[in-house]
Amino acid sequence: MIKAFFKHISLLSGFGIIIFLIHYLLSKALTILHSEQLMFDVHIFMFLLTAGGIIASLYLLKKRSQFVGFAFVGVSVLKMLLSTIFLYPIIKGELDNPKVYVVQFIIIYFVYLAYEVLYIINLLKNSNSLDE
Repeated sequence: MIKAFFKHISLLSGFGIIIFLIHYLLSKALTILHSEQLMFDVHIFMFLLTAGGIIASLYLLKKRSQFVGFAFVGVSVLKMLLSTIFLYPIIKGELDNPKVYVVQFIIIYFVYLAYEVLYIINLLKNSNSLDE
């Protein structure tokens, strides 16, 4: 279990670094960078939420594999709620153009969500092929 955990977290880490670099380079090229610290915070926040979803999925796959889909839906709702709480101070703050920041956040949110969906699908396919 621990070995699988580190394998999946290292894959997520590599994915997160690549997405961060792409986001950073695009922001610099298009000159829409608000703050490097805010961008870094978004990626760390989404990484931690996605890692939490992966941990929950791995745990449930070992204990009760029939509930992995329900856990994914529950974690997704929790991620949406936490994302709203995360964005609230930025929207209400004194940022020059919070809409650009929110759009960037949503794009990053969906990129991590797509990674998690593909990860869960692959995880379920592999567990089903092992069961047969």
